[in-house]
Amino acid sequence: NYKNFFINRNKKYILNQHNSSLHIEKETFYNNLFIKKNSNSDILDLGSDTVPLLKSIKIKFKKPDYKNSYIGIANDKSDKLSFVSSTIKEDSIIAFSKRLGKYIVSRDTIKPTITPLGFNKNDWISNLNYLKLQVRDNQTGIKNYRATINNKWILMEPFNKNGVIRYNFNDSVIDKSKNVFKIEVSDNVGNTSVFETIFYRKTNKFEK
Repeated sequence: NYKNFFINRNKKYILNQHNSSLHIEKETFYNNLFIKKNSNSDILDLGSDTVPLLKSIKIKFKKPDYKNSYIGIANDKSDKLSFVSSTIKEDSIIAFSKRLGKYIVSRDTIKPTITPLGFNKNDWISNLNYLKLQVRDNQTGIKNYRATINNKWILMEPFNKNGVIRYNFNDSVIDKSKNVFKIEVSDNVGNTSVFETIFYRKTNKFEK
């Protein structure tokens, strides 16, 4: 059941309920207002995401027993969760956000996907100017990635909004035709995928 809470914009609030709490600093909102609040063990529902905030609110849940947990905010129409950056501190999981809405503690156990674009394993790719891959994570999103060729770090740059990243062969660390490419990709809760392949490329350098 929803409870209506009157918020005076000039006061600070800590609203505790079940396994969650909501912290509101002074002057978080533009005006005094009522907010709806409903919660159970893993949901903190603050109503529709239509009210602008000047400051972030602090959302705190009891840390769940399972690993790879995170706090997400549900889309008003589809209930699809969007990842909210959160940290685990002692027995709590904590997030800061400038949005009202439905916050849910969830779990991400699915590793990111890594898809090579325009080449396959063991290909000759002398005609390519770039080494391209698509990296995706449908739940919490990509946090970081690290790539090497022959154990030497290479710069993989974002190419577009579809998760495509690329390496420019003009940044050459290649001095032989047979090369080992490896990339590790991690999402925001630590699930990690590894893609490794051999590729061949013509080089003008003398090979020992």
